[in-house]
Amino acid sequence: MIKKLIGLAAVLFTVTAVSWAQDVDFTQAINSRKMMNQAGKISSGAPVPAAPYKLDIPGLFKDFTFTFDSDVPVKIQTQTRKDLAFIQSVKGTSVSNLHKKIFGQVDGSDYTRFFNTRIKGIGMDDCGSPIAVACVIPFYDSSKMWLTQNYIKFSHPQIARIMVVFHETRHTESNNGNWSHATCPTPFTDENGQNMQSIWTGSSLAGEGACDRTPFGSYGSSMIMLKNIQKFCSTCTDKVRMDAGIYADDQFKRIIDPGAKKAIREDLYK
Repeated sequence: MIKKLIGLAAVLFTVTAVSWAQDVDFTQAINSRKMMNQAGKISSGAPVPAAPYKLDIPGLFKDFTFTFDSDVPVKIQTQTRKDLAFIQSVKGTSVSNLHKKIFGQVDGSDYTRFFNTRIKGIGMDDCGSPIAVACVIPFYDSSKMWLTQNYIKFSHPQIARIMVVFHETRHTESNNGNWSHATCPTPFTDENGQNMQSIWTGSSLAGEGACDRTPFGSYGSSMIMLKNIQKFCSTCTDKVRMDAGIYADDQFKRIIDPGAKKAIREDLYK
């Protein structure tokens, strides 16, 4: 069921071995009939919010404070809390220039601050598409993130889930037009001539609103975050750093502007 449907910044994640389609611009997934059908649902059908969750784990700097809707499965609430506890514990030995501009240091306190100033609630929705994984719906609530069943049913490493969460967090920025996505080219292939597919769900990306033309959008910022964790995290295991690199490199393929790709290469791939 679609609860809220206008002006969406959506991220459609799809799963394959090494590539994924996270965001598809949601305006492409919504038609006028669906919007009209929403008239009575926004006010009467919204889930009852659960109590705010404050993360309080010894040794961590700050608390995350946000609200889970009651329809978010308890298992996913617990998983999300653990994911945020992990990112709050991160310490880095250095930082790239682009990361510094977006998040600050490779440090849990900066990631916590970034999240807390943008996300106030997490709920469940279908985000208007069978291949969506998560979305932000600015017209309904620009500080709320919506997860879909695709977020729940596909299994990915913790750092990949964090990538999704921070991708959506970037979409809350109404002052930046919610960082709308660009349409991926058709055909859309990788350096080996293989069709680009979502690393999360396996959906084809060609012709979808699942690419970016700037390093500072949701794809660019989340891959910059993960690439910095791969390179500089001193508190992460080798497995976490490896996973961060795999997912960051995949997301980099979503950046389709030559100038933006060059800026990221110079910042992180030298």
